[in-house]
Amino acid sequence: MGNKHKLMYVLFWSLVPFLAASAAASVNDYQLHIHVHYQQDSDAWKVRYALPFQVDHIAFNRRSNFDRRELYKIDESKFMWDKNGDVLLIRSVDGSKFNSLTINFSSYYDVIQKDYTHNIKYTDGSVLLYTNHFTLGPNIIENETVSPIGLSFRGTVFHFYSPEQHITFLGKSYKGEADWLSEGQGTYIYFGNIKPIENENMIAIVDPSLPKWVWQNTKTYFPKLFDFYTSKTGQSLSFKPVVFFNYDQVNGDYSNYSGGTLDGLVQLTINGQRWQSENVTQFNKLFHFLAHESAHFWNGQMFSNEEQEHAWMHEGGADTFANFAMLEFGLISPGQVVQKFENAVNSCVLNKGEESLEQSAKLWRYRNYYTCGAVMGLASHVAVKKNDENKSIFDVWKHIFSANLED
Repeated sequence: MGNKHKLMYVLFWSLVPFLAASAAASVNDYQLHIHVHYQQDSDAWKVRYALPFQVDHIAFNRRSNFDRRELYKIDESKFMWDKNGDVLLIRSVDGSKFNSLTINFSSYYDVIQKDYTHNIKYTDGSVLLYTNHFTLGPNIIENETVSPIGLSFRGTVFHFYSPEQHITFLGKSYKGEADWLSEGQGTYIYFGNIKPIENENMIAIVDPSLPKWVWQNTKTYFPKLFDFYTSKTGQSLSFKPVVFFNYDQVNGDYSNYSGGTLDGLVQLTINGQRWQSENVTQFNKLFHFLAHESAHFWNGQMFSNEEQEHAWMHEGGADTFANFAMLEFGLISPGQVVQKFENAVNSCVLNKGEESLEQSAKLWRYRNYYTCGAVMGLASHVAVKKNDENKSIFDVWKHIFSANLED
């Protein structure tokens, strides 16, 4: 064998361990895998964490507004709860390292203040699960030599399992099991067998016990709402949103609603038996809420500013969108629109205080973002109208959207 060939031979075998390690790293890719198993008959969950390397603790990423230590059951012979400042941890009891951990819990349906509800139930036994209560934080690795990527996982992959049920999220449905690479603020996952309703504007999973008049009105105005926002802003949605619409507390002698948005979805709950009787005033309140949340598809998802101190722009803008949409559809009169803005002015003046609006979150005055933001929305509308009668607040947002597209 010549010297040249000997050199190539030695070089090749010296690279084998490196190539093998690289291949293993490529396959592993340092992703966190979270396996979520749901049993509908017992309404019970098992979540298994498969970590890409050995650790002596895990740290939850989201500071959720409920006590995980009360809800999640761990093997206390091996693991224990701990805290590092405000961050909740699970450590090994003896300080040894681990790469797998299982928690068990039953569905938790209580409303969580200023946070996404953990589970949401439908009357047929179907259930929603919010994913980001389970994600782990980037501070899990204190020693950067443990992993070549330092202080974070390279992505989180959820694996969902539920025998004989459909698993639906982000506009797609799967039978029995599904995988998802987590993004952004997470999402709601549907486990059940309600057949989705799909049209040009949305995909909806609607509670079978939802009063017919509520759903009939919703599906009448919802497409009109999307067409109105698209026309006024000059921007079509780049996705088809999912609507999770459920009916809860069906025997309660009252009527109320709750919900919110995440990337690509609207979650909406109505509560109480008084929804059984058609009530125009109550539906108009519900539709304003739906119109406000849907406005965030434009001003908060396709074009967003993640700095919380500027939330007044999105929340006030969404309220302004909703008020003018309801006026367009004849659900409220011009006088009622003026009254809504007068109420917003009064609330803003009474509650903002001497501090700047941007400081409201630090002072727990979140409502200021809605009321004061709506006031500025109306002021912008009046100023634009004064300059050009054919323009409105939507033209202001159209300009903002166009500027974002250029950037």
